[in-house]
Amino acid sequence: MSLSDIRKEGKLFNKVNLMVLSACQTGTGGNGEEIDGFGELAQQCGASCVIASLWSVDDESTKDLMVNFYRILKEGKVTSKIEALRQSQLQLAGLEDLLNKNNLQTKKIVSQNKKYSNPYFWGPFIMMGNWR
Repeated sequence: MSLSDIRKEGKLFNKVNLMVLSACQTGTGGNGEEIDGFGELAQQCGASCVIASLWSVDDESTKDLMVNFYRILKEGKVTSKIEALRQSQLQLAGLEDLLNKNNLQTKKIVSQNKKYSNPYFWGPFIMMGNWR
């Protein structure tokens, strides 16, 4: 389906609680504005919450981020979808010490895990809509 087909369908995503658009630039439109992309259209068509990206993404780091995100959600230790996204972004960036400030073991792991420390890898993902 094209974006115009989705727009014509109206409330196509009415019962969708969380839609994850992990491909490149799903949160931007043709002119680069965040409010003009597939993510915004998904919300207009009924999706309660949408995760989208603001720029081209790296396949490997995106896979790692999404696997982590869903694992955190499944564990049920967080109270919101936005917290699960935040934690998975911090872990991918090698900043786990911000999650558990008193854990020295975690800080050792952080110093060794810098492969995706650049925001290019973890920063493009935003959450729109119901973040709970």
